[in-house]
Amino acid sequence: MGPNDPKPKPSPHDQFYKPRPGEQKEVFKCLGEVVEGYRAACPALSNRGIFWKWHHIANMWAAGRSATVHDWWTKEFWPSFVRTNFNDGKNPGCTKRCNRISANLCGIGVFMAGIAITAVTKGKVWTTTGGGIGSATGGYLFGTHCADLIREYCAEEICIK
Repeated sequence: MGPNDPKPKPSPHDQFYKPRPGEQKEVFKCLGEVVEGYRAACPALSNRGIFWKWHHIANMWAAGRSATVHDWWTKEFWPSFVRTNFNDGKNPGCTKRCNRISANLCGIGVFMAGIAITAVTKGKVWTTTGGGIGSATGGYLFGTHCADLIREYCAEEICIK
């Protein structure tokens, strides 16, 4: 830290950090800012893995912009998406597009769930009869229910209105 550095502000990285016994707050530079907090909570100075560091930095960036992102989504992206893809819900292909979107989104969800189940059971889901039947039944029921929910929401909230 230099003599021309600004006054320290509270470290935003301390929010979810649990200090070790005896650890004291101090003034230091973290990611280019002068802060007062726990040095180990700073991602640039922490001895944690690189994935955690980038994940933490991305979360801090997003948290500071959540209102901006929400406004962009609700006022710009979503209305533009509906207008472009559904012609404000008044074209004859609207329901057909709803069906396609629901099938694709739910298919991806079933696929990701299958990967997670395989990882959690260390592949045993595919080597036992009960695991295979349970996985297939669960995937079918989840996929069908998911597709129905999205299709109905899309048809009622976009195609009819």
